[in-house]
Amino acid sequence: MTSTKQSSTYLYLVCLVAALGGFLFGFDTAVISGTVSLVKKDFNLDVVNEGWFVSCALLGCIIGVSISGKLSDKYGRKLIMILSAVLFLASAVGCTLVTSFSQLIVFRLIGGLGIGVASMVSPLYISEFSPSRYRGMMVSLYQLALTIGIVISYFSNAYLVAHTGDTFSSAGMQKIFSTEVWRAMLGLGIFPSGIFLLSLFLVPESPRWLLLQGQEAKAKNILIKIDGAEAANREVAAVKETQQNETGNLKELFTPVYRRASTDRYLLVITDPNAVFEVQLAGAGPAAAAATAMVGLNGQFLLTAGNTSSGASGMQLDSAGQATTATLPLKIVGFPYRPDNVPGDAFFSFYVKLNGSTLSNGTGQAGV
Repeated sequence: MTSTKQSSTYLYLVCLVAALGGFLFGFDTAVISGTVSLVKKDFNLDVVNEGWFVSCALLGCIIGVSISGKLSDKYGRKLIMILSAVLFLASAVGCTLVTSFSQLIVFRLIGGLGIGVASMVSPLYISEFSPSRYRGMMVSLYQLALTIGIVISYFSNAYLVAHTGDTFSSAGMQKIFSTEVWRAMLGLGIFPSGIFLLSLFLVPESPRWLLLQGQEAKAKNILIKIDGAEAANREVAAVKETQQNETGNLKELFTPVYRRASTDRYLLVITDPNAVFEVQLAGAGPAAAAATAMVGLNGQFLLTAGNTSSGASGMQLDSAGQATTATLPLKIVGFPYRPDNVPGDAFFSFYVKLNGSTLSNGTGQAGV
């Protein structure tokens, strides 16, 4: 019982350290809200530069997200989280001490890089570090920390604005906390960034990443400390099996999960003003819901697979199956459609009777 408790405490502490990346994400994203009017006034910004100041961190975030996956696969989750902490710290220090608007933009871009890296690697590290039965709860710590970071940024901004009338013995402190208080707002990130950076040196590398790098003994020691020897053996076996069966490449991201509608099209146009027609569409098989056909009068689609209806020339059926006045022509267009990953056969069929005789019918293998 004692060892289980110790393992749970260790797990929580490590995941809380990683979740600080989420706190900094939330704080750095939201803190900008209190600085916009102040920065605009101090640097005499026009509308374009004001928008650039607000949004430039998002550009850094996009870049950070784009590169963090590859970097963490190559160098490890821990090292890349350390990189994100350094980026956050550099941004906070730089924004506090800048002497020009251009420098402020540069350091906000650096902060955006930190946001992008942390948003990718921190939850990844938590999910790989946590046993499966705790994984959802532990990853939610990241989201909780992110939300807390947003809230703290609003309260800290409000507090600093309320104390701009305070006087300080140092001219530099007076400038940061009073005359140009936006520096203090952005600079408060120094403290959580520093805590995040120092704490990361105390946590281990992701055991899953270690296993993928062939460092089984080191990974197993970490897993035993988290969840015991038996669970560690199961996790090692599971990772090995996944690694052996893992297939795929970047190209698969651009492969559609669902096939496009079949090139088979069923088109029938009835123009006889005295025609009496009956239409039935039906689907069958384990993927029948995906085998779709549509019936329309004058461009309005009325029926889908599995419905049956009839009508007379000059009459149109609405979606409830009631006849309303309309004119021909009638068009029947079928689109066989089936997800690639649904097993078994699926088909749809239709027939059209004109003046009591079958005028046209057809069947199509869905997805063919």
